[in-house]
Amino acid sequence: MPGCFVQIKGMNNKGAVSDGLGNYVIKDIPEGNYTLEVSSLGFHTANVGISVKANKTTVENVTLEEDLLSLEEVVVSGTRNQVAVYQAPVIVSRISPKLFD
Repeated sequence: MPGCFVQIKGMNNKGAVSDGLGNYVIKDIPEGNYTLEVSSLGFHTANVGISVKANKTTVENVTLEEDLLSLEEVVVSGTRNQVAVYQAPVIVSRISPKLFD
């Protein structure tokens, strides 16, 4: 999942944000056992135990569960001149209030 904050718990300077494909890389972690903490807005934080070995790549895939109760309100705002949707320089989505019923 893109945009997740991934960090080694207890090591404030060791973290990354997952890319558009959900991949992340945290470099220069000494050998040992750690807790990997993964968080993203609207999801429960996951804590996973990992074991880092010297000169080896550690791969850990994490699945986050939705936390629908943590989001009370999302406000999206912006300013722009009036432009037809098909001419907008960014992706435009219209969401009906019925979607949230």
